[in-house]
Amino acid sequence: MAVKSNRDFITKLEEAGELVRVKEQVDWDEEMSAIVRRICEIHGPAALFENVKDYPGARCLGAPLAENRRFAVALGLDANISYQELRAVYAERMQKPIPPVEVKKAQAPCKENIIAEKDVDIFDFPSPMVHDGDGGRYVGTWAYQITKDPENNWVNYGIYRVMVYDEQHLAGLFTPSKHIGQQIEKYKKAGKKTVPVVIVVGGDPVSSLMASFDAPVGVNEIDCAGALSQEPVEIVKCEHSELEVPAQSEIVIEGEVMLDVTVPEGPFGEFTGYRSGSGMRNLIKIKGITHRNDPIFTISNMGIPFHESSLRGLSRSLTYEKFFKSLGIPITNCHVPPEMSEMVLVLGVKTTHADMAVRGKNAFSAWRPSCMHKIIVVDEDVDVFNLNEVLHALATKCHPIRGIKAYEEHILHLVPALSVEERTKGKGAVALFDCTWPTEWPLEERPPRISFSTYPDDLVAKITKKWTKYGFKKV
Repeated sequence: MAVKSNRDFITKLEEAGELVRVKEQVDWDEEMSAIVRRICEIHGPAALFENVKDYPGARCLGAPLAENRRFAVALGLDANISYQELRAVYAERMQKPIPPVEVKKAQAPCKENIIAEKDVDIFDFPSPMVHDGDGGRYVGTWAYQITKDPENNWVNYGIYRVMVYDEQHLAGLFTPSKHIGQQIEKYKKAGKKTVPVVIVVGGDPVSSLMASFDAPVGVNEIDCAGALSQEPVEIVKCEHSELEVPAQSEIVIEGEVMLDVTVPEGPFGEFTGYRSGSGMRNLIKIKGITHRNDPIFTISNMGIPFHESSLRGLSRSLTYEKFFKSLGIPITNCHVPPEMSEMVLVLGVKTTHADMAVRGKNAFSAWRPSCMHKIIVVDEDVDVFNLNEVLHALATKCHPIRGIKAYEEHILHLVPALSVEERTKGKGAVALFDCTWPTEWPLEERPPRISFSTYPDDLVAKITKKWTKYGFKKV
């Protein structure tokens, strides 16, 4: 079974050797986040900061899910499970969504402390200054927002950056292309002035993961969290709205998005690995806060991979795979490499006729705009999950003229390569790298690829099985 709370998660991480307790005092002003950034870049364990400057007794969990190993622990699996095995477990569990179950407020740990609106001071919690040059301290780096569609029962969990504006107000980046932005537009059209919103800091790891993944419009992420946990997530009603939150949450900030009030937000270092610009964003008025005793704050630090956002590639690759197969495109697999900041799609195909790569690219582009502004298409003998093989195919089989094609298309504005004008207009380009053999090249004339996997199957199996007996470390 998956873990139910951050506290259980911390215990499991420590048992798996995936947690370091930092007892040395760290400053919330950049130092704590800089440590988290270095953890991400060296693939280190999560950090539980137990001595935060100006916040005696406070604890912060940094980089909780910045590695596949910790994702596996969150799902109740062995930390050393392979990426392909983890992907398979995820795909299997997601076939059976499980709705949440409501519990009474007295049974919900997140209700142990209730702060009224008049007593709210968001600076009572150790929100970090993440990067030098950020627009302010960010309560939302590894926190998710909950909103409800005004026209139906669709409840959206999503992770969007949220900056501290003052003691009782926040500012969030809720773009129209995101699910929360789509719901906000419906409130505007209905003549509403505010949108109820909840910000969960320190949600259980599974619900946090589902908030960061891309569920289709109309799908409740909390049902997906139940699927991954293999049991219902316990939820409880909020104090100031009809919204409900996971009962095991550490900190629950209840508020309203003020649709007619905007304030400056940003800049902020994003998942792209670059700082993105500032702008006028909707103000969020805090109506109240509930939290557990001695709440554990959670923080991430986006940047050069790896980080929590990198795990979205697993979810997206399965979604894309299902999409391509629904169109009858003969793909072998697809992968969104976390090393490439979710901006590259590697697509493996069975080349049945000419322009197979173009067909795949056109289908994907017609589906929806995204950050994927480079698509690499490889033959079925290339393992899309092995970047060495992908880069080898790119180097050897992609023709510099015929194999590279560029198309002007709509692209998410956060892509750093876009010009100011492109970001403003929501336009950009997609490059296709065709690394497949030309169909006119006879099969018997294609040179065989040389690698360990091309040796006889029985020999490969024998050597793999005896690898540690030869004296090598387990791969």
